[in-house]
Parts: sequence; C-alpha cells; structure tokens
Amino acid sequence: MNLKTFSLTKNQLIQAEYQDYYNRYLDLLPDRIQLKDTLYESEIVEVFSSLTSDELNYRYAEGKWTPKQILQHITDVERIFAVRALRISRGDQTELPGFNIDEFASNDNSSQIGIGQLINDYQNNRASTISLYESISEKSLLKIGHASGGPFSVRVIPFILKGHEAHHISILKKKYFVSKTD
Repeated sequence: MNLKTFSLTKNQLIQAEYQDYYNRYLDLLPDRIQLKDTLYESEIVEVFSSLTSDELNYRYAEGKWTPKQILQHITDVERIFAVRALRISRGDQTELPGFNIDEFASNDNSSQIGIGQLINDYQNNRASTISLYESISEKSLLKIGHASGGPFSVRVIPFILKGHEAHHISILKKKYFVSKTD
C-alpha cells in the first residue's frame, strides 16, 4: 500500500476499533487528518532539538518526567504500538498485554543519552513504522485485535500515535516552557 496516496481520515474510524481511553489523544486531532499525515508529519524533531541541555533535563515538579524521558516514552510507545499493528495485521488474535509507562520511564537510560541520539532513535523508529504500514494491505488495516484489555484496529494506531505526540508537546509547552510559548 502507498500511504502517501491512501485517504483514510480520522472521522472514518468507529468507536468499536479502540477503547474510550484513546479519545484523549484522538480528540486532539482534526477530523479530516489523514492516516498518511499521522506518520509523515511530526513536530518532535523541531521541538526537542530546540531545547537546551538544562531544559532537556528539567522537571516542572517532583516525580515528573524530563523532556528527554518524554521523548524516550514517545519512542517506546510507538515501538509497542507498531508491534501491536504487526501482530494484528498478520492475524494474531492473542490478547496483547499492556505495559506500565512509569516502569519504562524509571528504567530508561535517557539521562545518559544525548539528545541527538534520542532524536535519531525516534526518527529510525518512525521510519520503521512507516515501512511497516506500507507493507500492510488495505484489507489488513481493518483487522481488529485486543490489547491492554480492549479492541485495537490496525488503522487506528497511527492516529493514536499522532495524538499521543500532540498530547506530550502540549504538556511541554504548558508546563515546562511557558515563557517560550508566550
């Protein structure tokens, strides 16, 4: 499938394809956003490469993640969701487990990794996700499996990922770097 010419929009998704929880991310996207735009357009590199070293390691409150941890989290979530897309698209009907984002963050190595490497990791992972979706047939996009206790269609995943990114960029702008956005 050629994602660049595929015209599925967010408003064509139906609630039976995903759990209500993910509306928090999907609601951040315009109704007419197309699947291709969810994977090919991203603010991540621009936002994170503009931060200073101090900003990348800043926590706005005790127990909150640093921007470097947020970038690692975004990459980790995309990896997990891409595996879900692969397994469901290939017909695997095994109930796929959830994961504990706080455990992932407390065990990541982002504080020891430079931002260039974290951004490169994000970009490589995104290229892999795009390659995966280009290998999935339009028929397989409609397949629905189960993960984290609820339904997941293959085609909803890129929209969730895009909304997830938008969610974290919004938090960065509102809670971390208010003066940069005024």
